[in-house]
Amino acid sequence: MSATAISPETTTVSTALTVNGTQRPLQELFPNLFETLVDEDTGEETLEPKIIYIEGRPKIYRFDGKTGRFNLDGKEDLGTEFSFQPFAWRLFSGGLFDRKESTQWVEFFFLDADLCVSTIMFNNTSAINFKEAREKIVYQRKKFEDLKFVLKAEKKDYEITLPDGKTQKGNYFAATFQFEEGDLGFRKLGRDVARAYNVYGVVTLQNTVTTFLSDWFPKHLIYGLPLIEPPKEEVRSEPLPVVEPIPVEEVQIVSKSSSKKSSRK
Repeated sequence: MSATAISPETTTVSTALTVNGTQRPLQELFPNLFETLVDEDTGEETLEPKIIYIEGRPKIYRFDGKTGRFNLDGKEDLGTEFSFQPFAWRLFSGGLFDRKESTQWVEFFFLDADLCVSTIMFNNTSAINFKEAREKIVYQRKKFEDLKFVLKAEKKDYEITLPDGKTQKGNYFAATFQFEEGDLGFRKLGRDVARAYNVYGVVTLQNTVTTFLSDWFPKHLIYGLPLIEPPKEEVRSEPLPVVEPIPVEEVQIVSKSSSKKSSRK
């Protein structure tokens, strides 16, 4: 299955959704994603989003297979261990970043400590490690959104025979996956983010072939179908309402550090 090509110029963030033909604001549908701030000088109250997200361009965390270290967008070193609680993920193959078309990838979407929608992705051995870990979790009847992922770098040695017959030895690092019980509040917050916004990476959807999607990945971007809201956990037999994103041209995010507003009322 091929991904739908998405133009970077047309990606927007929704402030409302159409549910069963009726347009409703996000703060009404997902109050968990907003907070009331009070101006210290005037006492004026404003409702602002907790979450920071630019559609198609989540905050990027990376794993360097040469050094075995995690980092923030290739700039800030985060050490050899990294943990997060994903709310959506995708398995796919493709020739991203000048790699072979058959390269296997897995990408995760999560909220970091600053409540920014973030992503981290892995390929080859690390992606295979996740597939193997995934099987164990599935057979334990656990859900990934309920778990905290704890990743560690593991050194691997390799030995290959070159075309001239000589042997080349070396090493690299792969990410290993372990799991702990996740935070229930973070799970609910991530679920609402996935339902309220189209969370994906615009670069990784281009020219890749998806092999598996988690429940809360925006499937209409892959299949070209309308976004169908998954059944509620409490009553899985209910009919599914059609939910259509309503884009806006611009969403302005006010920095809390630059305003005189206090925390939640």
